[in-house]
Amino acid sequence: RIHSVAHPLGSVADLYFGVKNIKSKLTRNTGISMITGDNITRYGTVGDFPCLPEDELREKWEEKYLIPKLVVQRIVAHVTKPDPHIIVMASNDKEGRLAFDTTTVVRSKIANYSDDFLLAIINSRYTSWYLHRFVYNFSTRTMGFRDGFADKPPIREIEFTADEDEREPHV
Repeated sequence: RIHSVAHPLGSVADLYFGVKNIKSKLTRNTGISMITGDNITRYGTVGDFPCLPEDELREKWEEKYLIPKLVVQRIVAHVTKPDPHIIVMASNDKEGRLAFDTTTVVRSKIANYSDDFLLAIINSRYTSWYLHRFVYNFSTRTMGFRDGFADKPPIREIEFTADEDEREPHV
């Protein structure tokens, strides 16, 4: 029934991994700030952000990563108490940090689906429940929020009946 009023996440957003094969080049304080899976919490970030020396930056990364975007921990947490479930953790990277390969980047393709809307959906218990039950088949081992899996959660179709001026005060 849900599929009659929803689209898979992969049809409303682009999903791709962070930058790979750069771990040995990271520094602590100087360069371009990066976000890793360890930095991501639900709706926020924590810890020290590693840096990539500016001379290591590739031009092709700029338009893909150095922009505001959603970042999701690539490895999904499996929790056993009070009942077995998973927790998908995503954050809104408004600073436009370079994303490390322990993250999955999510960028909306459709204007009606704002980053904040998608962030709320991805961090919801419903999305974690849906992925655990229907995508990961109650797995208890390593689960990745990546292509083939991350693009599956249903995102409710948005059809606005009010024009944008009427909606603005409520956003």
